[in-house]
Amino acid sequence: MQYLPGQPQDPDELRLELLRRSAHRELAAIYSSVLGVGLIVALQWTRAPAALLAAFVALRFASLLHNHWLARRLLRVQTLHQAGRLPLRLLAGVSFAGVSWGLPVWMVADFPFDGRDLVMVVLPLVATVLMLITAAYWGQSMVVFIAPMWLTIGARLAQESWTTAWPLFAGIAVLLAVVTIYGRQLHRQSCEGVAAELLSRRLSEDLQRANARLEAALQHAMNLATRDPLTGLLNRRAMVERIDAEGARLARQAQSAAVLLLDLDHFKLVNDAHGHAVGDEVLRQCARQMLTALRQEDLMARWGGEEFLAVLPGADRATALQAAQRMRAAVAATRLPSAPGLRPTASIGWAIWSPPQSIDAAIAEADTGLYRAKSGGRDRVEPAT
Repeated sequence: MQYLPGQPQDPDELRLELLRRSAHRELAAIYSSVLGVGLIVALQWTRAPAALLAAFVALRFASLLHNHWLARRLLRVQTLHQAGRLPLRLLAGVSFAGVSWGLPVWMVADFPFDGRDLVMVVLPLVATVLMLITAAYWGQSMVVFIAPMWLTIGARLAQESWTTAWPLFAGIAVLLAVVTIYGRQLHRQSCEGVAAELLSRRLSEDLQRANARLEAALQHAMNLATRDPLTGLLNRRAMVERIDAEGARLARQAQSAAVLLLDLDHFKLVNDAHGHAVGDEVLRQCARQMLTALRQEDLMARWGGEEFLAVLPGADRATALQAAQRMRAAVAATRLPSAPGLRPTASIGWAIWSPPQSIDAAIAEADTGLYRAKSGGRDRVEPAT
């Protein structure tokens, strides 16, 4: 089942999709089927033999209900294996439907016929055309409908004299030849369309997955370029870029920001006493705790070693002092399961940065405050002056 030469195709996926499309069309045909039955009953109510009319109605509705029940089941399956024998059972139902649409010709009493009998003859032609459309995705369904229907009609014509019947047989032969040629072309075009849709869908899904992988790789690369690999905070270079952009905004809006410089106390002793693995864990946990003390719009970076820098846009002196105290408390509250007795602390210096003052000058002022905090006994917060 190769409808797109040179293109990768899954035969089972294509067969299942063709079955599902056929099932959709089978469900859509219910209204025209009921309308056709109603028309025949109305025209032949007092003319056709009651047994023949009853047989037609019973066979038509039995096949209709059977086929639509199977069509709904087919629409629920997810794989061709799950479909099992449903397609074969549906084909059997379609075959009975073909027989039922051939019965109206049996209601024609004599040839030539009148106007109402003409409807009985035209209806199989209409049913044939509709079936070409309904079964375009499923060639077998087309065959098992049309063949029984026209065999039923042929059996009726065989009861007439050869002089009367042979032109009709000839016409049926030509009609079936045309139907066969057109039906094969329509079926192939329909299958090529479905195969193209499946291929397009698969390519689209592959493209989406590739884009997702590319986006994840790009994000990972950006993180590697802008984030400290140990703490996940901004690295120094990324922080400088963010500060430059923030400084330009603050200058335009005539606003200031707080600059907080933090250093973990006696961190060298932590590495010496507990090892570098515990030291790295202290840095990670303290960074995580300090972030919880800041606002969403605040910036924070690992500035170097055990030193951290935070920039708080729009913060005044009172806000800066409160944030610094929260960060100091967050560090003091950090606990490590691997070193239960370890109690990290931090010293913090802060200053107010008012662009166009350079950030370097503000950081130098905060560093002065940090020096005062260290000199004053550590685990403290001190302003620049």
